[in-house]
Amino acid sequence: MNEILDLVFSFWVGLAVLVFVIAKSSIKFVPQNRAFVVERFGKYNKTMIAGLNFLVPFIDRIGYDRSLKEHAYDVPSQAAITRDNISLIVDGVLYLKVLDPYKASYGVENYVYAVTQLAQTTMRRIYSPPSPLRPTPPSTSSDHFRRQLAGFRVFGHLDDHLL
Repeated sequence: MNEILDLVFSFWVGLAVLVFVIAKSSIKFVPQNRAFVVERFGKYNKTMIAGLNFLVPFIDRIGYDRSLKEHAYDVPSQAAITRDNISLIVDGVLYLKVLDPYKASYGVENYVYAVTQLAQTTMRRIYSPPSPLRPTPPSTSSDHFRRQLAGFRVFGHLDDHLL
């Protein structure tokens, strides 16, 4: 019985457990289409992409886990009045894909909400009547609206608004 207790509480078994814990906390496998944002002492250090990655144990930590897949989000419906005083209810679907995990994590608190608000603002701008700031009114044809919405890329505009 003493031999079993001596074996369990031996120096080598304790060292093996310690090495296992350190190895488990320092080796990270990042799945495909995911990105881990690593912080060192609470400050951004690096972004880990898919595959085998290493962390400095007890110093580095994974701050954010971002999916790099494309997601579909509903843009809430809103009322709009065209130049010729026609009342419309406008809604849409927003396809969102994170291209830069660093900016999605640190650029804005809730990037999905920010992009949804940007899409709503753009839809209102396309359908709204002219203002003193925009003296040339848009055409009211549905083909014109489709061309403007098809050319709208949220990702290109989002960087300008976040930085």
